[in-house]
Amino acid sequence: TGHITLIASLDDPQLTPAVRASLEAWSYQSQLSAPLVARGRVIGLLELSDTVPRDYAGELDLIASLCSTAARALDNARLIEQIQRRNRTLSELADLGALVAQTSDVDELLRAVAQRLLAATDAIDCDVYKAIEPVEKGLFTCLVSFDRHGYDDSVTGKPLPLDSYPAAMRAVRDRQIVTIHDRRDPLLSADDLAVYDQYGFVSEACVPLIVEDHVVGLIELYDDEPRSWADDLDFVRSAAQIIGAAMERAFLFDQVERRSRVLRELVELGALISGVSGTADIAATMADVAQRLMLAVDAADCDIFRMTQGELRCQASIYREDGVVREDSAQLGRALRIDDYPLTADMVARRAVLVVSSAADPRLAPAERAVFARHGFESELCIPFYVQDRFAGLIDIFDVRQRDFGEYLDFIISAGQMVAGALENRLLLAEVEQRNAALRELVDLSTLASQAHDLRTFLHAVARRLQAFMGLAYCDFYRVDGEAMAFVLSVDSEGNIDPQGGEPIDLQRFPGTAAAIAAQEPLVIPSADDPRLTKHERAMYARYGFQSEFALPLIAEGRVVGLLDIFDRRPRRFARFREFLVSLGQIVAGAMENARLLERLEDRNKRLNLLVEAGLEFGATLELSE
Repeated sequence: TGHITLIASLDDPQLTPAVRASLEAWSYQSQLSAPLVARGRVIGLLELSDTVPRDYAGELDLIASLCSTAARALDNARLIEQIQRRNRTLSELADLGALVAQTSDVDELLRAVAQRLLAATDAIDCDVYKAIEPVEKGLFTCLVSFDRHGYDDSVTGKPLPLDSYPAAMRAVRDRQIVTIHDRRDPLLSADDLAVYDQYGFVSEACVPLIVEDHVVGLIELYDDEPRSWADDLDFVRSAAQIIGAAMERAFLFDQVERRSRVLRELVELGALISGVSGTADIAATMADVAQRLMLAVDAADCDIFRMTQGELRCQASIYREDGVVREDSAQLGRALRIDDYPLTADMVARRAVLVVSSAADPRLAPAERAVFARHGFESELCIPFYVQDRFAGLIDIFDVRQRDFGEYLDFIISAGQMVAGALENRLLLAEVEQRNAALRELVDLSTLASQAHDLRTFLHAVARRLQAFMGLAYCDFYRVDGEAMAFVLSVDSEGNIDPQGGEPIDLQRFPGTAAAIAAQEPLVIPSADDPRLTKHERAMYARYGFQSEFALPLIAEGRVVGLLDIFDRRPRRFARFREFLVSLGQIVAGAMENARLLERLEDRNKRLNLLVEAGLEFGATLELSE
C-alpha cells in the first residue's frame, strides 16, 4: 500500500499464525513496518520491533520523516551506483573497442573478449561460438571457452546444435538476449541440464552476435547462483554489437590470410607432385601430400585412398601422436569395400563432401563407428576426387576434436581435385612403366624359353624372375594331362627348390583349382578368409603363412598342359599383374608342351633304336637258338 503498518501486540487480529510464531521466536510483542518511498516507488523497507506491546502513537510523525530521509539517501546511493556502473560499462566498452581495433587475429581477439566479459559481468564461464552457414541449419562451433580457471581448449571446435538447446535457439531466432534465472526455468532442456550438472551452472545469458540483422555468432555466459542478469544487460548488449562487428571483420581478415595460405599450399603441392620423376617416388610423394593436408587443416590423421578393381586401397596414411608426425605403414595397401561404409558410399553417389562433426553422429554405420572408437576420432572430413568424371579415390581426414572443418572446405576440395589429377597422372605413368617392365620380363623369358634345354632349370628361372618382379613368397608348377595333375617344381622366396617331383596331386582336395582348370580361367584367392578355401587348403595356408593365391592354368593349343600356382604372405588380388601372368602363362605352357613333345620324341627314338639294334642282331645270326 505504500503506508506504515503497525502491530501493537500479539493479540492484533492482523496476525497470521506464521507471523505470530515468528515474532514469538524473537520474543517480540510489537512491530512497525514502514516503506521507503522515492519518486513514487518503494525502494526499501524499515522494520521496528519491540519486546513489549507498543502502538508508536507519539513517534509516527518522526518515523515517517526519518523514512523519507532514508528513502532519499538510498535512492541517491542507487543513482550514484548506477552512474558508476554506467561509467564502468562505458570504460569497459571503450577498452573493448580499443582491443578490437588493435587485434586482427581471431583467436587472440576472442580469447581477450571472453576474459573481459567474464570479469565485467562477474560470471563464472564465457563461451563464444561461431555460426556455421547457413545459419538456418542451427549449427554453431565453439571458438573460445574461458572460466575462472582459464581457457578450456578441450571444448574448442565442438559443435552446438541449437535444436538441443532451446534458450540458445530462441536467442538466435528472435535476435534477442535470453536469460535463465535458475535451473527451474522451463526453457532448459535435458541437454542444458546435463551441461549445468557437469559444470555446476545455475543461471545463464544467451547473447546473439548480430551484424546487419545477420547472426554471426553467439556468446553464452554462466553463473553458479540464481541471477536475473538485469544489471548487465545494457553492457552485454552493447558489447555484443562491438564483438559481432569485430568477429565479422576478423573472420574476413582470417579468410583472406587463409586463402593466401591455401594458394601457397596448393602451389607447393603442385610443385611437389609435378617433381616426381619415377614410380619409386610416388609412395613418398603421397605420404608428403597427406602430411601437408593434415597439418594445413590442423587435424590428427590423413589417409589417401585410390579406387582400384572396385576397392579403395590405401596409398598413404599419416597421423600425429604427441605432436610427432608419423606414417602408419601397416595401413598401406589396405583395401576397403566401399559398401561396408554407407556414408562414404552415399557421398560418392551424390558427388558430395562428407563432414562428420561428432562421433555421436547417428548416420555412422557400425564399421564407421568402429574406426572412430579404435583411434579416438571425434570428427571426419572426407573428400572424393574424380578423374574424367570417374570416381578415382578419396582423401579422408580425421581429428580427435569435435569440429565441422567449415573454414577449410574450399581448400580441401581444391586440393583434392588438384592432387587427384596429378596423382592419377603419376599412377598412370607408374602403370605404363610397370607394363614396360612386364614386357621386358616377357621378352627375356621368351628368350630364356627358346634357349632352355631343361624344363626344371627354365621353370626355376621363371620362378625367381616372378618373385623378384612381383614380390611373391612361393611359385609352384604342375603338369596336367586330362584329369591327372603331377607336381613338377616348387620354389620359395629364397630360391630353394622342393626336392619332390612327379608326385600326383588329388584334385578333389583342391576343388577351386579343379574348377579353374576345367574352365581354363585363373583362380584368385585374395585373402586367407576366402570362403572357397577347403579345410585342407586353410591348413596349408596356415602352415606356410600364405594370405593370397593366383592359380593360372597353362594352356597350349586349347588344352591345359600345366598349372602355375603363386602364393604371397599378404592379402592381394594380383589385378595389376593379371595380364602379365596370362601372357607369361602362354610362354610357360609352350615350354612345357615342347618339353613334353621332346620327351615323347626321345622315347620314340629310344624305341626305334631298340628295334634297329634288335633287327641287326637278328640278321647277323642263322642259329635259331641264338
